Amino acid sequence: MTFVVPLLLAALLLFLLRVLIRRRRRMLRGLPVRGPWHFPARWRGWPGRWWHRRRGRRR
Repeated sequence: MTFVVPLLLAALLLFLLRVLIRRRRRMLRGLPVRGPWHFPARWRGWPGRWWHRRRGRRR
């Protein structure tokens, strides 16, 4: 029983992170997103242009 609770919490965390990542990708592509809530505007393009300019082009 002691191992079940941390495993369930870890599974829930992974599921939520997956949902958030998929949602963010859809928003960045301009696709419709279901649900009444949204990411704040400052998170939508993160990391933004300033980050890429700061790091320079690395290819």
